[in-house]
Amino acid sequence: MNAICFSGSFADWRDLARSAVIAQLPPDQIVWACEEERSLLTSISLNPAPSSLRMPRRFLEQAEVIALHSSSQKWALLYQALWRIHHGERHLLELAADPLTRELQAMDKAVRRDAYKAQAFVRFREVPLGDELWQVAWHEPEHNILKLVFPFFRDRFTNVKWSILTPWQCVYWDTLQEVFTPGIPKQNLPEDDVENLWVRYYETTFNPARLKLKAMQAQMQKKYWKNLPEAASIPALIRRSTEI
Repeated sequence: MNAICFSGSFADWRDLARSAVIAQLPPDQIVWACEEERSLLTSISLNPAPSSLRMPRRFLEQAEVIALHSSSQKWALLYQALWRIHHGERHLLELAADPLTRELQAMDKAVRRDAYKAQAFVRFREVPLGDELWQVAWHEPEHNILKLVFPFFRDRFTNVKWSILTPWQCVYWDTLQEVFTPGIPKQNLPEDDVENLWVRYYETTFNPARLKLKAMQAQMQKKYWKNLPEAASIPALIRRSTEI
């Protein structure tokens, strides 16, 4: 068993996967490993793949999303799919009954669902930085979805300086360009009036007559509550609604 060591980025994997297919390396003869593991494994060197090796657009689009999944098995699964597609199964991703297709689709859905939750549950706090004010948010996604959700926040807060910090990755937007940096451990972000205003807004818009507790918890799972300032009010609001 030989290892293909790479940076962990999708672009790097894509190029090396092409090379591995051209080199006729079956999926069961290689393992995908990060650079830090190079000294522990027998690694192989691959020449750049010729541009004539094309990957189907649908596969590339789905693979780029799956690459954000937290599972360390994603690269091996994607290579299995690429190998099979290249060796005649061009419509593999359309075979819903195929176990590999089902697993890849489940990973794709998990990442997209996590991205949707980020768009719904990220909360910014106003933080002074020198003479500037930044909107800063801490979020703990299950997967490395920051690059997937960045366009959503950029388009909505184009003229605001903001940053989203996660254990996976961080992004900073200065109204002109974005900068991505490695993830960080959770910081104690400063408290401010913006958070209090958000809580008051949430309480005033909470409609007990329309409360559907199970539906609410399905959409806003309790694991997200610890980073939502308004969530501290939810138990009291629920109790109050039952008394009305």
